[in-house]
Amino acid sequence: RLVAGLEPADRGDVQVHGVTPAQACAAKLIGLVPQTPALLPWLTVLQNVSLAGRVNPGAGRRRAAIEDLAERGADSGPDMRQLLRMAGLGEAEDKLPAQLSGGMQQRAAIVRAFG
Repeated sequence: RLVAGLEPADRGDVQVHGVTPAQACAAKLIGLVPQTPALLPWLTVLQNVSLAGRVNPGAGRRRAAIEDLAERGADSGPDMRQLLRMAGLGEAEDKLPAQLSGGMQQRAAIVRAFG
């Protein structure tokens, strides 16, 4: 909660990649994964993890240190299909959340945080 800027620190300073939590959030360096997956039941796994990019287009992560991001353009965003494959959900991208186990739903929520 401190890293996401949801609560102030009791003492000391919090930095994320050398900036304040507010600056990190503004640069889309922070992703929040709730305790429960909070997937929309009428969307497929791929649609759920791609939701942030559709709702907030052009808001992809802006980490200047990632060289290939500069090559592809900061607004292109991550390849959500590739992230699903890396999370072991490649074969589940067309399934609805109710068709997944709880662990698979949580992995989908984690992938969504990278969007």
